[in-house]
Amino acid sequence: MKKLVFILLSIVIMSCEKEQILEDSNISNLAIYPNPSSGIFNIYFSLKEQEPLQTVDINIINKFGTILATEELVIPLSLPIDSADTTVISIIGSPSYNIIFNLENTPKGIYFVEIVTKDGFLRKELILLN
Repeated sequence: MKKLVFILLSIVIMSCEKEQILEDSNISNLAIYPNPSSGIFNIYFSLKEQEPLQTVDINIINKFGTILATEELVIPLSLPIDSADTTVISIIGSPSYNIIFNLENTPKGIYFVEIVTKDGFLRKELILLN
């Protein structure tokens, strides 16, 4: 019984966190819009400092910590985007980036958008209303 209570408490705490930032993160101005979303949404963020061939990972995570979608950007951006990738519609940027994601086939619920660099991460809540 104690184990079940701990698991439920962990889920509630994770779902209440609107934004989580690692202090040394190189990421700023993370915005997700529209939020709540019907499945197509923009992820906007800036990098405080850009380094040659810097890797930025964008993860969409469910409330259990499972990564549902991921996109790896190598800065400077190497375009075009792989046309087989159906989750990312377009990427525009430098040093601010706007990525359009399509998760229309993902069940409604609370998810997290996580931007990860070698210096840290920034995580923000996303609500899908599919």
